[in-house]
Amino acid sequence: MYFNEVDRNIIRGGPGSSSELNYDIYAELLCNMAIEATQPLSIQNQDRKEGAFTIGIFGSWGSGKTSLMARMKRDFEQLATPAKKYKTVWFNAWKYDDRLDIKNALIQTILSQIAEDTNIDSKERKNITKAALTYSVCAFKLAGILGRGYVNAQTAGFINTQAIAKQFEMLVNPDENPHLINPYQFINNFENVFKSAVQSYVGNEGRLMIFIDDLDRCLPENALSVLECLKLHLDQSNCIFVIGLDKRIIEQAVGQRYPKELGITGREYIEKIINLNFFLSDKDREEVKSRLLQGSLTAQYSNDEIIWGMISKATNSNIRKMQQFITAFYMIQKFVEKHNSTIVDKLAQPRLTDDHRSIIEKKKIDWNTDNKYKFCKIILLQLNFPEFYDRLANNHQIIDQIYTAWKTEGGTDDSIDSLIKSKNNYPIFAEFLEDRNLIDFLVTYYNDGKITNSDDWKVIQKLSQSVTYM
Repeated sequence: MYFNEVDRNIIRGGPGSSSELNYDIYAELLCNMAIEATQPLSIQNQDRKEGAFTIGIFGSWGSGKTSLMARMKRDFEQLATPAKKYKTVWFNAWKYDDRLDIKNALIQTILSQIAEDTNIDSKERKNITKAALTYSVCAFKLAGILGRGYVNAQTAGFINTQAIAKQFEMLVNPDENPHLINPYQFINNFENVFKSAVQSYVGNEGRLMIFIDDLDRCLPENALSVLECLKLHLDQSNCIFVIGLDKRIIEQAVGQRYPKELGITGREYIEKIINLNFFLSDKDREEVKSRLLQGSLTAQYSNDEIIWGMISKATNSNIRKMQQFITAFYMIQKFVEKHNSTIVDKLAQPRLTDDHRSIIEKKKIDWNTDNKYKFCKIILLQLNFPEFYDRLANNHQIIDQIYTAWKTEGGTDDSIDSLIKSKNNYPIFAEFLEDRNLIDFLVTYYNDGKITNSDDWKVIQKLSQSVTYM
């Protein structure tokens, strides 16, 4: 089968057409606002210090944060002129989440790119490289990483930090760089060092836009460390930071770090770091459906409102999750077609006994409407509610039990809330009653693709695991 561009993006989990998702408009608007917000102050206000401008691109996993940021990066670079140097740096925070100092990785990424610019004077480039290395050494010293005993206590002998320290000091001579003796002084003054480096890179009229992606995938403490680094070390007026994250994750991280008695909320914390909040919500069902229907992968159920209803409700119309389902469902359909084709070939063989023919025929998988709904329901459960899917493997009747309980509570939308409040009365599945989306999905589509026996479940389970189980 020929796959068009929409199909390719579905399989790869890509953004598809940015114009359909309004990314073109969003990116242009955000870039222009960032440039205007970082215009030099008037002569009357030049005594007032202004720091970097920070944009938060907020959204859940799969909502398109990275795609929007990539579009902003392209648009921002295209706005550059010889007089106005608009440069960008991309930092994937998750890549450095297991490192000893993630904010050091951010600083090294920025300074390393600046130092590679051959348009900067060679002496200045050397100074920038030296500053980057000095920051690393100072950060390591302050963290105690270069201290005696660190190898045995923290690295189980796998890292020879004394050798690392010697290499650093060979590259940055302490006699020529007193900051290695007094790292606190260098860290405190690093903001000025960074300012000079950025000035050399983009000049007075230029801007440096730094994208920080996947911050919400990092350990909570590492995520907060990066955010604080922006204010403590990189707070320059010609810098624009664009951060993609799930706001709820950062708010939870703040709650873990600070006791409630201090009265520091995640919302207040973010407001001190981020100047402009931009929220990417999950898309409207019809909007997403219209885009995904442009591919051939969805042709088999393009007009089936039950399947689209299942997909939308289980995924909350999250693009990434819908793409995962479409790919898995397509693979299962093609597997069933190939499997049944093989069965037909076997049945065409001469001299088959009736018993043998009967055994082969039973292996055929019917792709009728009811079975299609069964596969749809189970794959959606596996992708979006994996814990419930695992329980279903041991008790295929649990959906019936939940539906019966819901009917007992009244069988309406309000009954879902009643069922949740009464979870202690249903110990068999009480743990799942805290997920309203799951219960809503199960009771809404209970009669579509019902699993009535264990043999049904075994076939569906085997196929679903072949393409989606992780």
